[in-house]
Amino acid sequence: MNWKAPFVVIGVLAAGYVAYPYLALTQLVDAVESGDPAQLEPKVDWPSVRQGFKDDFNGALAARVSGQPDNGFAALGLALGAKLVGGAVDALVTPEGLTGIIQAGRRDKAAAAALGSSSGLSSPAPTDNEGKPRHTHVVWAFFDGLTSFTARVRGRGEADSDPPVRLRLQLEGGRWILTRVFLPVPSNEQ
Repeated sequence: MNWKAPFVVIGVLAAGYVAYPYLALTQLVDAVESGDPAQLEPKVDWPSVRQGFKDDFNGALAARVSGQPDNGFAALGLALGAKLVGGAVDALVTPEGLTGIIQAGRRDKAAAAALGSSSGLSSPAPTDNEGKPRHTHVVWAFFDGLTSFTARVRGRGEADSDPPVRLRLQLEGGRWILTRVFLPVPSNEQ
């Protein structure tokens, strides 16, 4: 038996492990670009993504209320706001909605798309101001840990100076799937 064979096998397995999340990310971006819910559905852990949005929005709501004087109305507003946010997130974070969020990129564009469409978030125009096709593209991607992978993507309607959307993929059941979407927070917001 050749003594190099185990090292070759280990090298091939390691290379496959490193390449696998990049392949999964490429397939996720392709599914987003296609706009086909059937392609996107199995690539996303929907309960986890919805909970992440709820946590982000409830945290932002709590931060706004914390600056208010102590009174019962602020607590009531926070409780009602959390309930409304939960319902809105459940209704909007669908394959179509997630496609719109990733393609639109920024929170203000995603919110405008949500308000303008009764079926969730709509996709932005597929061309930039000069008529050239713009596609969702990966700005940066790398491992956070052995089973966690983060990517920053910029939507087709975003300029290079706009902050990217951050996606987290987790290795679950032998597959890399999207578990979290972090919308960019503009620096002028508190």
